[in-house]
Amino acid sequence: RNTLLLSAYCEFDIRVKQLGRLVKDWAKANGLVGTAEGYLNSYAYMLLVVFFFQQCSPPVLPNLQLLAKEAVPVVDTKWDYEDVWDTKFFEDVGSMERSGNTMSVGELLVAFFLFYANFDFDRHAVCLRLSRERVPVNKFDLTTPTNKDQWYVEDPFDLRHNLAAQCSPQARAKILELMRAAGVSLGGGGAWREVCQPKQDDRHFIRCRVTAS
Repeated sequence: RNTLLLSAYCEFDIRVKQLGRLVKDWAKANGLVGTAEGYLNSYAYMLLVVFFFQQCSPPVLPNLQLLAKEAVPVVDTKWDYEDVWDTKFFEDVGSMERSGNTMSVGELLVAFFLFYANFDFDRHAVCLRLSRERVPVNKFDLTTPTNKDQWYVEDPFDLRHNLAAQCSPQARAKILELMRAAGVSLGGGGAWREVCQPKQDDRHFIRCRVTAS
């Protein structure tokens, strides 16, 4: 259902897929992807994109979960006990009126970086399920316990899953630093290659075999 939800948002507005690809390329080029390294995974970056689009004024995307009427329960035992999640969302996006937001992908990219560079992660969550235009979601009201420093990116259906739970302090600082730099650079007419090119690792390793003499 998670994949179907993202596909529905991409179908509603092609800019979701376009901006999502740019953001994921940027994150990969700057070494900001991977929970094992303390960063966010690619799926979390897509949730950031969708939430940002819902928060634009006017919104690029509606909240498809809020628009759905009939429950679609799914049983989940991932957390060692049985949960029943409501996975409903409005699926007939082809019948919906499109957004009046006419910003280009380039303009939205700059706005995306600056939106999260200034996002109040101390108090608020990235939460598609409850998202309304310009209305913050209090992360302390959500299902999973958290603290001031921890980011909160809620899975749209599995409400126990905070996709940013493993994001380390160093990773959070680096993501915000590079988002702010990208927003300022691109907003000032800088080239995409300046903010999205693989960073060279200046460390060198020598492999050798040690044997007893």
